[in-house]
Amino acid sequence: MIAENVLRSLPSGAATAMLWRPNTGMTLPSGPAMTVESFMFRTCTRCSYPSMSVAQPVRKSGSRKRGSSVFIHTLQYNDGTGRYREGRCVVVPNIPARKERRKGKNRRLSCLNDGEGVSILERKEWMMDEYVSYSPEQYRSLFPHIQTGKIWLNHAAISPLSKRVHAVVEKHLQNRSFGDIDVYPSVLDSCERAKRNLGALINAAPERIGFVPNTSEGLNILANGLDWKSGDRILLNDIEFPTNVVPFLNLKRFGVEVDFVKSRNGEVLTDDLAAALTPRTRLLSISSVQFLSGYRADLADVGALCRSKDVLFCVDAIQGLGVSPHDVQAMQIDFLTAGGNKWLMGLMGLGFVFVTEELQARLTQRHAGWTSNRNFFGDFFTYRIDLDETARRYENGTQNYVGIAALAESTATLLEAGVDAIRDHVLELTGRVIAFADENGFGVVTPRDPAKRAGIVTLTHPKASEIFAELTEQRIVVSLREGMLRIAPHFYSSDEDLHALFGMLRLYAAENA
Repeated sequence: MIAENVLRSLPSGAATAMLWRPNTGMTLPSGPAMTVESFMFRTCTRCSYPSMSVAQPVRKSGSRKRGSSVFIHTLQYNDGTGRYREGRCVVVPNIPARKERRKGKNRRLSCLNDGEGVSILERKEWMMDEYVSYSPEQYRSLFPHIQTGKIWLNHAAISPLSKRVHAVVEKHLQNRSFGDIDVYPSVLDSCERAKRNLGALINAAPERIGFVPNTSEGLNILANGLDWKSGDRILLNDIEFPTNVVPFLNLKRFGVEVDFVKSRNGEVLTDDLAAALTPRTRLLSISSVQFLSGYRADLADVGALCRSKDVLFCVDAIQGLGVSPHDVQAMQIDFLTAGGNKWLMGLMGLGFVFVTEELQARLTQRHAGWTSNRNFFGDFFTYRIDLDETARRYENGTQNYVGIAALAESTATLLEAGVDAIRDHVLELTGRVIAFADENGFGVVTPRDPAKRAGIVTLTHPKASEIFAELTEQRIVVSLREGMLRIAPHFYSSDEDLHALFGMLRLYAAENA
């Protein structure tokens, strides 16, 4: 049945087969294959097949036959519940018959969809009893800080680097030190890979993504790029981190007014946003997840509101991306930006922007560099402004290439685990923190409704500062923000981490009951 479902989703004549599995080398549980309904539009670099990452050669385990090597690249599919999950596209090499090989015809790997390779119906048995699985235990060994006894529940501030990211960074630095030294060809590949992965995380074409140093720089591209008139208005709210406020306050010199919607119990309600819109409101900007309360905005609702009122919709996604699904198409987002050092688990000093083609055409580029142009590595002495048609135009010179390589690797791990699975796991953990707090007399700032939160739970206690100091002493790392304890687990966090946290918090439970 699944083969037929997959076949209906493929481009005409596609010579491909699907295999639901995590990366090679990981243990696969047995279970039913998932039904596939549709694919998000991605393009493999070697074919027109939907894809999310670079193809890589693998070998089907246990096979001794010629032709057991296959070509694998990532894609997304709809699991039938409206959620997009990650799978793998496996393409078998085209192996000529023996008599054809005698004639000198070469065997070649191919993922072309014009008849090369093996058709999906011929290989449908490969898909049975294998599916994408996720467990935090699969990934805990990737994080060396765990072996040192440190418990990191502070991903809303900064995330530890995985062994995979560390290896990529070390390789880059070694290559710069005593390898090729000029690593330009390899960094271009990292840039493409990172943009593909980011595009997969937000359902955007890689061409719509550009690298920036941080979220603030991203928001300034939008704030300073629009043609503002005196009396224009921007709508924000009163619980934003300053990153999503200061770039817009800076426009007051042009006569732009900034309105703030008052939050309710740490939530920013769509109805309140709608009531605050005026005929002069041109932009609404909101964080996908609020840094303190942990409230996750209903971006689809807000996006629909903005579209109905012809208001530009901007999202600061730094506290949500990597732990909560984002879909710029379904949410009708015009501009999105995020830094890579929190839930995306990359290095500090690198972020990205997403901008629609329509909005990009309206933005004046206030800063430009030689790499902003098309074919910038061509005729150096033809001085010109010929801005690239993609979001690369915002990359105004040499980039943080080691950071890009790290982000490509960290996002690959997130995609491998699956953002939906990460979301479910983290919501379970944060739900347990809320339940513990309720049972032990701690106040809870974060919404209890799972639909309204992501990876942050913030607790109140009269001795929050003392508790924070004690947790830090015991190497349990959380944040102290505005006199409150902010707890932020991620996809590899475990029950054992929470047990250790609860053991310390329980010492203070009676004092707040």
